[in-house]
Amino acid sequence: VVVVAGNYDYITNAIGNLNWMTGLKGKDNYGEKLRAVQPKTLKYPKGGVLGTVRALKYATTGAKIAFINVTDGGHYSDLNNPRGIQRSFQDFLYGRLW
Repeated sequence: VVVVAGNYDYITNAIGNLNWMTGLKGKDNYGEKLRAVQPKTLKYPKGGVLGTVRALKYATTGAKIAFINVTDGGHYSDLNNPRGIQRSFQDFLYGRLW
């Protein structure tokens, strides 16, 4: 699962999305463990700094979860940084966020 949110998005804002994700319950305390992950800068050669990412793979279930906070991104973050969004989506598909 990957959630992408721009920090200037007033419709589905990044803070609300992160709070929702870090509140997830389940067999592996998904939210609690994601909350403990320190955000890392997500930067690409073409596209520059996209924002930050919190990504975690759970040992017991193999589940993967990631939250990308797009710096200066609005509701359509792909319009704010198309190359960065495309690259992060490819990284998600190929398992490179973890």
